[in-house]
Amino acid sequence: MDQLDKDLSAAKYVDELFYNPAYWARFGNWINPVNFRGVEFRSALNVPQELNPAVGLDFFNPIHDRSGVGGFGAGDDINRVLAGVHWKARDAVGLGIDWEGVRYHLRGAHSGIPLLGPGNVHAAENYIDFATSYRLTSNAQLKLLYQIASFFGHGSVLGGAGTRYSFSAFAVQVAARF
Repeated sequence: MDQLDKDLSAAKYVDELFYNPAYWARFGNWINPVNFRGVEFRSALNVPQELNPAVGLDFFNPIHDRSGVGGFGAGDDINRVLAGVHWKARDAVGLGIDWEGVRYHLRGAHSGIPLLGPGNVHAAENYIDFATSYRLTSNAQLKLLYQIASFFGHGSVLGGAGTRYSFSAFAVQVAARF
């Protein structure tokens, strides 16, 4: 039977002075951001138990105007879309594909970041992940990941207007549970 799992978070708030030695959030390549608030929406559909499509939407804005010191400005926003499908064949093998799209809209001058310039910046990041996992023993698993990513400046972030960067990465992980 089809089952729809929802996890709708009403709001997320991380103050500019928040610090924790652990991981708490990520937007594209920005790990552990501060000075933001917004909403996150997550939904997953279990078609058969082995197949799991999922989607997510995030909408964030700054809490305080910190454009003068290199942070978010009062009118800036970050929007993120997540989509993925994961398939698990019994307990031995798993396959998955995920896409993450992050859109930054930075409005006006950000004097702390000279490369942004005086106008609006509409930067975009895209990530496509291909993942597989294989259970080696009852408590060990081998995981492989191939990621294709791109960044498009749409303004003047780290280069001229319209600057594009792309990369790919491959990772191997062995996980053991004790």
